Amino acid sequence: AILLKKGKLTYEEFEIIKQHTKTQTRKRLKKVEGGVIGMINLGYDLVESRLDAIIHFSDWDDVIGKPDSMVLRREANVHNVPIATDYYSAVAAVKSWNSTFASTNKVFHKKVKPSYYPLKGLTEKQNNIALIAHDKMKLTLCCFFVKYADKIFNEYHNILATGTTGSWLINFSKAMGKSKADISKIRCCKSGPYGGDVQIAAAVVKGLCKKVLFLQDPHTSHPHEIDIKLFEQAMLLFRQVATSTSNKIKLELATNLESAKVLIGKG
Repeated sequence: AILLKKGKLTYEEFEIIKQHTKTQTRKRLKKVEGGVIGMINLGYDLVESRLDAIIHFSDWDDVIGKPDSMVLRREANVHNVPIATDYYSAVAAVKSWNSTFASTNKVFHKKVKPSYYPLKGLTEKQNNIALIAHDKMKLTLCCFFVKYADKIFNEYHNILATGTTGSWLINFSKAMGKSKADISKIRCCKSGPYGGDVQIAAAVVKGLCKKVLFLQDPHTSHPHEIDIKLFEQAMLLFRQVATSTSNKIKLELATNLESAKVLIGKG
């Protein structure tokens, strides 16, 4: 009855739900960090098929003003994960899920678990870099990569890239005759529109990637523009942006070729 109540729960009602032994709610709850960091991590879990459903309440200002709220909704739709975004749809969804669990049918579609996790094994102590480019900038990025390949492979433990960009980098590396050890450093996340930007944003907020080269095409709109905004917000959150102190420039996020040279120490 408490779950069907309209409006906010009282403190006493919330305590009753926490102590509810039938559903073992307390054992099933997993606490995540609040704010943008928490939303990025949830989006990352969604992209990597670790979430079966989402109930996400937010007011209208959050939806239109915060990219993290919009990204969670977008990725749920992209990956066909059930999502409820208001009280009444959530109640209806929970009723449906409970009745379905009681029968022989299952409400959740059977997802194919990914066999490859691009962030697996990365540590904060490693020197990792991410290379990303919009479609019209991919060849430009690859030319930059070919020119400075020796330095990049020698100085970085891992090279994160979104799906298509990563496959291009691998092909160019093979054409240059790079070793299997070098090529294995390139870790392909999903394509940008399918959550690759969210995966790399998660690497940033987890402290697994501290340098990002993201060549952007300012003249073309992108269907996953909100993912890109969230990615940039993650970078700003960790203060990994261009800074200048006593004429010594330290770039952590580069969005064009000149800043890219400074990023890898060739400026």
